[in-house]
Amino acid sequence: MTTTIEDVNSDALVDKDIDTAREKQSTRTFTQSEADKLVKSQVEAVASKYSDYDEKVKELEELKQKQIEREEAELSELEKIKRENEKLAAKVDELNGVKTQLERETLKQRVLNDPKFSELPTAYKKLVELGDDEESIRISAEKQLEEFKSDFKIKTDFGIPSERKKDDPIGNSDISREALKQKMRDRMKR
Repeated sequence: MTTTIEDVNSDALVDKDIDTAREKQSTRTFTQSEADKLVKSQVEAVASKYSDYDEKVKELEELKQKQIEREEAELSELEKIKRENEKLAAKVDELNGVKTQLERETLKQRVLNDPKFSELPTAYKKLVELGDDEESIRISAEKQLEEFKSDFKIKTDFGIPSERKKDDPIGNSDISREALKQKMRDRMKR
């Protein structure tokens, strides 16, 4: 197909007429009151779109504040739980200490109930040291038994009768009692 100059010119004229028609349609003129109405309606549309903006900002701030308060409450609750756990742990440690003490006292009593230590007076039994095991308690009890025998020998060497009443294993001399009391005080200080 061949194109002639007339075809090109006629196509250009048609394109020009279409552009002119479009311009006439899009270049409508408005009066000032019509323009004001258009601008006002656009402003109102935007304003209505964002009319609750201040309310939304306020709600968002309230939600943020509530979130902070909830987190603080949760932290406070967590802190309360941590403190309670610390108290319970301290109580467990305390009870474990009491348990250990009672176990040692039981071991001491078991050792002192041995017939070997039956002649050991209560005052000497109190001086038996608590150990971690039965053997260390037994060693301490044997030392107290030796001390008692040594003290008893000293008493008898001073002329105090060796006969003892069952209630008073040390003797009934006031002088010997004072000497023994002082000796026991000295031992307790060690």
